[in-house]
Amino acid sequence: ARFRPIAAKGGWDAIIASGKPVPEVVILILSGTMTDPGAIAAKVEPIAKQSKVVVLADHCEAQLVRSAICAGAAAFLPRSISAGVLVQTLDLVLEGEIILPAAVAREVLA
Repeated sequence: ARFRPIAAKGGWDAIIASGKPVPEVVILILSGTMTDPGAIAAKVEPIAKQSKVVVLADHCEAQLVRSAICAGAAAFLPRSISAGVLVQTLDLVLEGEIILPAAVAREVLA
């Protein structure tokens, strides 16, 4: 694929402080313990100001998805997705699409 992962020791602040160009797409992986919509929005928002954000999470409840998307995330998917689906998602996000799990799309948009 055309995507190259980079290590982000120290998180987003370390990437910004490095002086290197920011990536077009950032994959934000949330642990199973991160279930607070406000905390998720706080993680997504500063990154989404400069890069497209794809959130991969153990929990894909509508409230979490809504919070991340409203904070600027371009995609919110389960961590269990395949590599092929992840690459397709990254391609679509770079084209300006918003990607949600089908199971929660109806509830999120209601």
